[in-house]
Amino acid sequence: MNTILKVENLYFSYGHEWVIEGANLSMERGDFGALIGSNGAGKTTLIKLLLGILKPNKGTISLEGKERKAGIDYSNVSYVPQLMAGVEHFPITVEELIGLSLYRELKGWKRLNDSQKKRIHDSLKLVGLEDKEKELYQNLSGGQRQRVLIAKALVSLPEILIMDEPTTGIDAKTRKNLFHLLSHLNQDHNITILMITHDLHAVEAILNRVFVLDEGKIYERSPERGNLSI
Repeated sequence: MNTILKVENLYFSYGHEWVIEGANLSMERGDFGALIGSNGAGKTTLIKLLLGILKPNKGTISLEGKERKAGIDYSNVSYVPQLMAGVEHFPITVEELIGLSLYRELKGWKRLNDSQKKRIHDSLKLVGLEDKEKELYQNLSGGQRQRVLIAKALVSLPEILIMDEPTTGIDAKTRKNLFHLLSHLNQDHNITILMITHDLHAVEAILNRVFVLDEGKIYERSPERGNLSI
């Protein structure tokens, strides 16, 4: 077993009431997990804690055996948000949008070098959009925009993808294609995936872990295997 993500006795509150209260979670390298729970259960808060956006009141979060804290590089973790509101109307090309993930390497707004351009091309090839580099992001379909956001996460060569409702705003056929893509990234590239979803019945066939966040704690149940739903 190779534990890549571990949450131990995690507590977090915005005020006097705990949102996360004694939560525990462990994922092995190559896992594909879904995080489910009712609206307001704290799923997005937990993701912000995993990403280091929020700091826990108590408890630890460890990645590859290293506790998450200031000064440790966690560039091997990438985040895929819901379709980005507002960005679809901003005149930015697909290549430029993905290149934002390389900002740290660029040390400011410098021109992408050939190696970085190749990484952008390769990340787009993984999601089947290598011919869209020069197109405006706003001209893509909803499904294509979501694939670009995944490519943007992949360009930094992560080992863990954390995703927030990736199927929001896309139709059933596109959703099915997206799930097949995620299964490919997980199975063939050994990328560990943790995904918030309200669409569990549609994706459960390709999961091996299901985590339920309820009243501040995390419980695990077995996924129901079957054919990938559309």
